[in-house]
This record gives sequence, C-alpha cells and structure tokens, in this order.
Amino acid sequence: MTGPAKHGLPRRVGAAIFAGGGSWLPRPQRPGRARADEALILAEPCGVLVAHIADEIPALLDGVEAEQARGRYVAGYVSYEAGAAFGLTVKSPDSLPLAWMAAYPAESARLLCGRDWGDLLDAVDSSDVTRALLKTKAKLSVSHEDYIDAITRVKELIAAGDTYQVNYTVRARFDLDVDPLDYFLALLLRQPVPYAAYLDIGEAQILSLSPELFLRRQERSVESMPMKGTRPRGGSLEQDAALACDLTCSEKDRAENLMIVDMVRNDLGRVSRAGGIQVPALFAVEPYRTVWQMVSTVRGTVRGDASLLEIMAATFPGASITGAPKHHTMEIIDRLETEPRGVYAGTVGLFLPGGGFTLNLAIRTLIHERGSFRLGVGSGIVWDSDPEDEYQETLIKASFALPPIGSSWEPASAAERIRAAGIGLFETILLETGRGGRRADHQAFLSRYRRLSQHLDRMAASAAGLGFAFDRAAAERELTELAQSTDGTAVVRLELGLDGELCLRTRPKPVTILGAITVLVSPFRTDPGDPLLAHKTTARHLYERERQRALASGCHEAVFVNRFGHVTEGAITSLFARFDDSWVTPPVEDGLLPGIWRADFARENQAVEQSLTLDELLVADEIVLGNSLRGAIRVDTVVVNSMEGLV
Repeated sequence: MTGPAKHGLPRRVGAAIFAGGGSWLPRPQRPGRARADEALILAEPCGVLVAHIADEIPALLDGVEAEQARGRYVAGYVSYEAGAAFGLTVKSPDSLPLAWMAAYPAESARLLCGRDWGDLLDAVDSSDVTRALLKTKAKLSVSHEDYIDAITRVKELIAAGDTYQVNYTVRARFDLDVDPLDYFLALLLRQPVPYAAYLDIGEAQILSLSPELFLRRQERSVESMPMKGTRPRGGSLEQDAALACDLTCSEKDRAENLMIVDMVRNDLGRVSRAGGIQVPALFAVEPYRTVWQMVSTVRGTVRGDASLLEIMAATFPGASITGAPKHHTMEIIDRLETEPRGVYAGTVGLFLPGGGFTLNLAIRTLIHERGSFRLGVGSGIVWDSDPEDEYQETLIKASFALPPIGSSWEPASAAERIRAAGIGLFETILLETGRGGRRADHQAFLSRYRRLSQHLDRMAASAAGLGFAFDRAAAERELTELAQSTDGTAVVRLELGLDGELCLRTRPKPVTILGAITVLVSPFRTDPGDPLLAHKTTARHLYERERQRALASGCHEAVFVNRFGHVTEGAITSLFARFDDSWVTPPVEDGLLPGIWRADFARENQAVEQSLTLDELLVADEIVLGNSLRGAIRVDTVVVNSMEGLV
C-alpha cells in the first residue's frame, strides 16, 4: 500500500489522524479563506492522560483543558461507559480505558490540505483489504430471535409509558488480517465522511468513520448535529431519489429526529445563556454510499464560565444513541444490551490549542485488537417501530465496513454508473433570433447560438472523462440544420447518449425575471465526492424535484448544500455571494457544475473560489444566481427549513 509510506503517515502508538473535508478544524472568518479539504496528522505525543474508572474522568477532562491552555493539541476518546462519571447507569467497562487522551505540541501537527491529501487518498491501494474481506464473515453479538425479543420488550416499555425512545445496539465481530491503518484509509476512500478519525493507543486502534457531529465548540458557540432516520440507497436513480424523499416525508422518522433535537436543546441549554439555543437546520437528508441519513443542527451560546467538564456532564453521551428521557432510558439499555458499548457510542475528539474542540459521535466505529475487529451498530426504537425492519436497518448500517457478497469494495466509477443507469449528457443553449435560409453559410448559423464554443467544449470534456462517444462536427451540423429552420429565439437542448447518439429539442426562451427572487434551501444534501455533479448529466432527479417544489411553494429556485455543510449551487443556476467588495463562488470540488455563465461572471467580477457555509451565505451583502439562459438574478430572500410540498 503506497499511500501511507509515500506521505509518511505515522504507524505507531500515539498516532492520530482526523479527516473529513475540513469538518474537524474551526472555520476561519473570511475574507481570504481557502477551501478546507484537509486532514490533520498528529504523532509523538508529549503526554498521555488515561482514566480507567469513572472517578478519574473529571481530572482527565480538566487535564485536557490545561493542555489546551498550554497551546497544545489533544486527541483521544471517551467511551460510552464514562457516563458513570455523570451519574448515568452503564455496564462495567470493557478491557480498554474509559478514556484516553494524548497531548501534542502545536508545532508537531501536520496539516495535509487540498491535493496533498487528495493525492494520498488517490494513491491508496485497497486490494489487500478487498481480498481479506472476501474471506471474512461478521457475527452479531445476539441472534435474530434475541434481537426481535429485545425490540418487542422495548415496545412494551414504551407502551407502558416507561420511555419514549430507546437506542438499542448490538456488536458485530470479525477477524481481518490487514493493517488497521490500511483498513481505515480504504474505508475513507470508499465512503468519505465528515468526522473520520484514526487513533493508535497501543493496545488497540480506533477506526471511526462517523458522519455525525456530537459537539463542536468555537469560541462561545457550541453545536451538535444529531442523526436519526435511515434509508438504504436505491439501485436506480429513480429509486434512490424516491427513498430520500420517503425518509423526508416519514412522520415516524421526523418525530424520532425531533425528539432527539429537543433532547439536545435541553442538554445544551444547561450550559448556554438564556435564549441562546437555535435550530438552524431541521430534517436535512444526507447521502452516504450505503444509506441516506436524516440530520438536524442545534446550536447554543455557552456561558463564559462553562468548563469542558460542565459541557460534557450536560451533554454526554449523545442523545441520538441513548433515547428519551436519557437517564431512565440508559437504565433500560443497561438491562437489555448484553455487553458494554466501549468507544462505540462514546466520542472521538480533537481539542485545539486555546480551548475549541470537535467531538464526533463514535458511530460506524471499529475497535481493533490483535487481528480482531468489533463494530457497534444500533437503531432508535419508538412505539410504532417494526422489529424486523429495525433488524434490517441494523444490517444496513453495518454494511459500510463489510461489502455485500459480490459487491466491489471500491465505489462504482462514474463510467460504470452511466452504463448501468443509462445516463446522458446535455447542454442547454440559447439560439438567438436570426434569418433562416439554406444559402447562409455554416458559421453564420452557428454564431446565433450564445456561448456555443464553451458549451461544446464542456460537453467534449465530459464525454472524454466519462467515456462517451462525441462527434463535435456532427453536433455542429445538426445545430446548423436546426438554426436554418428556426428564425426566432429558442432554447435548444443538445443531448448526447453514451454511444454518441445526438438528440435536439427546443422550447421557448424563459420569461425574464424582473427584480430580486426568493430561493429555497433544499433539505437534501449532496455528496461532493459524486463525480457526476461536475458534469451536466441527466442524473438530476432530486435537483428537478426540488426545483419544482420550490416553484410550487412560491420560490424561484432551489439551492443545495453538501453533506459537509458547504453551499454548492442552485438546481439550474450557479451561485455567487458578495462580502464587502469581494465576490465568492463555491469551488467545483464541493460538488457542483462548472457553469458557462459562472466562468464569465467570475472573470468579470474577479470572484474567488472558496467554500461557503449556509451561515456565511445568510450574512452575505449580496447573493446572485445565474445561468447562460437567464443571466444574473439577485436573491432577496433565502428560505430555510421549509417542508412545504414534501409533507
């Protein structure tokens, strides 16, 4: 495996890696902020803090703050059973310490940004992992019958009024003859997540592929992003979009998610100033390779005197992996589950010099000890949960680590997806008014198409990158024939099939929009790792559905955010935001189309490419959307958290 050796990733006790598109580190204030695609590498700790019993947890957390005050990074984990330190009912801990933290001098931290980190991942050879996994079969800690019995018992307790929701979990175990760091990188390559972390504590290695934020503190702001609600990914584009919409429209999943949101609001409220709790995003749906996940965001402004110990005592463990109410439900979990959770359902965290921190919720987290791996997996049980459905959801959630029989470990390439789904390329070009007549020359007719060379250049580049056959001269001939028979203005859609087949369709030019518009922020997050987003393809089902929903609800366009929290583009438009005199547009790497109009507007206004959060967009001095057909359109109002037309 060449990647780690080439870049010198540490393979020793105390090594820590935090990756996830910039999600671990604080968001610098603009202007001048570069795109945050990065991994933080820590090695050679200058000190280690360990807690073996609950009574040692407060001193460990105080020690973490002391190391931060000395200007050091701290990395480590706090296991679920550390909840005993805060008066919560848990089982006796497993063989690992309740908590483990290592401190690192700030000058020893290494940040791999942009292509440095991307090149490392591109160099990862996961073939050894693939071969090892083909020989591996995981075994759950409970039988199918015992699982169904446990869920039935939970439902009886809910019916009796003992609890509202219980997060019931089990363990999967398997042996795998691979280096745990190689396995971690292969997992990360296969399915990038915002809060991935690797820790080598000597006696064990922690591989956390978590998509969920437990807590992030930056100055006085603290936020949590609880996940609750899951659907599998679909086998076709239509089925996949339908499953995402089904999750959003599910009353059960929304109610379950809202219950956890209310718990997080209550937890954060214990250490926040009065009136300081907000819910900036509710019921967003994020794509991962094997599942869709529903996630909300809760944010508070903590009291100035709130210590790390007080914040953890108020919030730990995360509400989405316990249930409601937390204290009593953890007593139920203690009775029903057959073994301790350990690091799983606790947190893996990065503490920054000066006091900020980012803590994931340690789901999709594996523990490696001497060739054996264990993985925790669970689901939230409510009154109307179906035991068999919950069992299947548990298997779906575990599938990120063990590919199904006959499935490739690596994600399907863009070309493979195109062949399987019958995806085509297209360009939408404005044909302007001109005289017809077959005596006119070829170039005169083509000159009636606005920005034609840029459109054909983009189609040619996409065709070359995705394996389409494209005859540019043939496309120009068909466009010429269409212009010869059309005197007026029209919108021309040029479609290209995989085998090179061309199709032309026309429609009237859209009505010019006068004045500023209202846009709707879609709850469907995009995957910046999806290579098709950088090409104009027919695989735009959620984009089209969301634009129609926006129009039906009185808005003019839908705007999308990726699962790392970065704004990307409109359904049919590119996006720009102005801060003072500086224009910013999201980078293509965040998952968006390199628009033709976008390139012109960026050049004319000297715009820079920078990742843009929704919070930043909402405080921009000006927002503009546009495309080749409509030009620039100013945005007046941004609507967030609207479910109108979905439910």
